[in-house]
Amino acid sequence: IWLVWNPRFKTDYIHKRFVVDPPKDCVSRLINYDENPFLSETSRKEIEQLKEDDYEEYQHVYLGVPKDSSENSIIKLKWIEAVVDAHLKITPLSGEWLGGVTVGYDVADDGDDANATTTMDGYVAVHVDEWKAGEDELDKSAGRVVNTAKRLNASLIGYDSIGVGAGTGAHFNNLKWRKHFKFNAAAKVAKPEKYYSTAGKIKNKDHFENLKAQAWRAVSDRFKNTYLAVTKGRKFRADQMISISSEIDKKLLEKLKEELSVVEKTYSSSGKEMVESKKQLRAREVDSPNIADSFIIANSRSLVARANIADML
Repeated sequence: IWLVWNPRFKTDYIHKRFVVDPPKDCVSRLINYDENPFLSETSRKEIEQLKEDDYEEYQHVYLGVPKDSSENSIIKLKWIEAVVDAHLKITPLSGEWLGGVTVGYDVADDGDDANATTTMDGYVAVHVDEWKAGEDELDKSAGRVVNTAKRLNASLIGYDSIGVGAGTGAHFNNLKWRKHFKFNAAAKVAKPEKYYSTAGKIKNKDHFENLKAQAWRAVSDRFKNTYLAVTKGRKFRADQMISISSEIDKKLLEKLKEELSVVEKTYSSSGKEMVESKKQLRAREVDSPNIADSFIIANSRSLVARANIADML
């Protein structure tokens, strides 16, 4: 079987399956116009013109270089690549990178989804975990999360409270871990009257359809700020930036990058910003972004944790 294609995005299935990590019995070879002995002079001139006008597009069209991510991606892959070890490169305008450890937990049972956690030390992702659970093993998975929290000196655990995650708080309480907060993706936005965009005078409640969209956008903004700090020397407070430690398991780190960059924004019937659903992801043949969801939950502490903790204690 011969497959010939021009890759679209780095995260596309075919590119990952046959270029990034090809099967052992697969020959994967890059071929381009410069090896074509029958290329016309007209085509060559067109190629050279595009190279001069738009080098990035030339690389994509004629050299087979995949684009980083879709224009609709909430978090661009180039932003994610730039923030790796940003805490070792950038001094914040104010505040500290580290301080206050939170574990974000995306809950799953014995279905297709996997359990996943991301641990944030302040504004730095320091640990990622992912595992499959068997039927009726939610308590066992909760124990794994608590052990991670204890080992990394976490002060809080946030978890997805929709569906199978509804009873997770009770499991944590049974394990004598009471400092946890719920993340309900479908909930109303936090701080609804606060302006998301002071320039446009748009309030959170008018910009976002739900908490999930608000949380993803908040993280996206911090990625973009950090990208500008790393590449352009812009200055931001620590709480306006984000970093990912390169000491995270390499395979899980790459998976985190992929999952964060593949999720796209959509809009509700009333024009408010949303995040595509798992059903929409499946329609694009994209697996559920379990690690990315745990990352967003871990970084939603300032949005939802305070009220949850106050109700619980």
